[in-house]
Order: sequence, then structure tokens, then C-alpha cells
Amino acid sequence: MNSRVLIEQAKGVLAYTHEIHMGEAFDLIREYARKHGMALSDVAEQIVGRQLVL
Repeated sequence: MNSRVLIEQAKGVLAYTHEIHMGEAFDLIREYARKHGMALSDVAEQIVGRQLVL
């Protein structure tokens, strides 16, 4: 799946589950990716696949 689509889907998941704005959801994804040395798309894929809960 296109990484941009995955990131948008992950932002939607986090925005919904945490009741936050999409920008804040992206910040959570980015922060997690940086702290764990992961690509944004990998973090997003795990969030969308429910393998990672932030």
C-alpha cells in the first residue's frame, strides 16, 4: 500500500482513538518513529494493522 495512504489511515486511527486532531496524530507517529528508529510508513502500517497501539 502507498505509504502516504498508510500514514493518513494511521492518523485517522489515532485521531479517533485518542480524540485528537489529525496534526497531533501525525506528531505522535513521527515521535514514535524517531524514538524507535523506524520509518513513518512502518509505524503507520503497524498502527493500521493493529499491531502497535500508541
